[in-house]
Amino acid sequence: MLFPNPGRPAAILLAGLCAQDAVAQGYTVGGARPSADTKLKLHAELTDTPHKDNLVLPKLGAVVPVSPDLEMGVDVALRHIHTAEAPRSSGVGDVELKAKFGLARAAGSALGIDAAAELKISLPVGSERRGFGEGRIGFKLPVTFARRFGAIEVGALVGLQHVPARNKDMVLAGLLMTREFGARWKVGAEVATEMRMRRLGEQELMANAGLRFAPNDRSELFIIGGRALASRDGKPIIKFKLGFEIKLRRGK
Repeated sequence: MLFPNPGRPAAILLAGLCAQDAVAQGYTVGGARPSADTKLKLHAELTDTPHKDNLVLPKLGAVVPVSPDLEMGVDVALRHIHTAEAPRSSGVGDVELKAKFGLARAAGSALGIDAAAELKISLPVGSERRGFGEGRIGFKLPVTFARRFGAIEVGALVGLQHVPARNKDMVLAGLLMTREFGARWKVGAEVATEMRMRRLGEQELMANAGLRFAPNDRSELFIIGGRALASRDGKPIIKFKLGFEIKLRRGK
């Protein structure tokens, strides 16, 4: 870890979020149904490697339901990068536009499965030279499936990522299981991977676990931590996420 005080990144994350009342889901395997609620999101993310720390704080987002089977969203973020060769620098990252389309609902499916496809477009706002952005428009198309078994829900993701002229075409996959404890608490664990399309052996495989708490019907708080089981360069990767989500208008 490159921060002079090893506990500082976590302290920065907590200071930025614990002042809030509560938060949302931040797993790689997202929800399999478009949101029925208008939401505002505040997230923070830390990626820690032996030679580079990448802190995203704050990451602000909004989600608006357009119809029962369509939601639109946008994310903007401030990035802070610290490496062994250079002092920490900060700047705005790429802006991400999102649209999620409902493909199937458990109530109308013979298998009881929810399914959704999401289009994510990354706009090159952040500086490529300073490492805050890709310098090109990027695309992600994840498709998510989920099925409930009482208090347990199992989700799966398959998808593609494409960044033109960057040799960053990826195959995305993940498996998530969550369990509810009453109406307020939920724990989860997932395994997720990104594999280069031309070299499927080059992958980043993450194992993540998290906790979500909903203090009331309009807000949620989550914390997720993960560690790389495999990385492209063989070096360890540790990730943390914290988040707060509030529902401005609840859907019917």
